[in-house]
Amino acid sequence: MKRHCELTRCLVVDDSTEWRGRAQGYLASHGFDIIQAETEDAAFAQCVSDMPDVVLVGTRRATAFIRQLRRHSAGSDAVVIMCPDADDISAVGDAIWHGATDYLVKTCNREIFDAKLRQTGIL
Repeated sequence: MKRHCELTRCLVVDDSTEWRGRAQGYLASHGFDIIQAETEDAAFAQCVSDMPDVVLVGTRRATAFIRQLRRHSAGSDAVVIMCPDADDISAVGDAIWHGATDYLVKTCNREIFDAKLRQTGIL
């Protein structure tokens, strides 16, 4: 895994503009370059074009996206955090089984968001 100083590009995938905006604000405060995608298809196209270092994915089809991303030749290097709307242990378990690095519930506050970034080695 790259060291934090090398983790600079983040992709935030979600159909909620509010969540994408909040995540972008949190990440930008740490100096990351942020790309947004509203759908899994748009996100995967972005990944194929230029693989980000970190992916936050909160869409309903997160597990399918993660599985597809991990099968891509450069997809194994990205830190992938699944961001469900609530603590859905089944969805989280599936996402981690298929390659998510960790998960972070969307309702988290800034302190929890930053703690998760530190826990996963992003910060």
